[in-house]
Amino acid sequence: MVGILVASHGALAAGLLDSASMIVGKSELMKAESLQPEDSPEGFKERLAKSIAELDQGDGVLVLTDLFGATPANSALSLVGDGVEVLTGVNLPMLLEAIMQREMPLRELADSILESGRSGIINAGNMIRESQENA
Repeated sequence: MVGILVASHGALAAGLLDSASMIVGKSELMKAESLQPEDSPEGFKERLAKSIAELDQGDGVLVLTDLFGATPANSALSLVGDGVEVLTGVNLPMLLEAIMQREMPLRELADSILESGRSGIINAGNMIRESQENA
């Protein structure tokens, strides 16, 4: 089973894991790492490396980060290897899909949840307006 690490600025990572647990129940091999203002990039990278080592049970670790180009993503990207994949722009649909499909091989899982994240973003207001116009 692929381990899942969510890394973000502030409490977003923990909040996403809490929300996912509310929807699909508690799951093993998941962890949140939150960058705080007092953290150094080097110290945060060390925490990520330690968490990845704890979560990797042989099938690798998927790291989901908030912003491409920011410290959580940059730290995770420096750890990419055979057993580590990193996706940025994490959202709840991505995380839920990752949890439900984590028996897939790591790279296939990364590709699959990328699409889930994209398709989970819609302009619901436009959808309602179009529905009303067509009624």
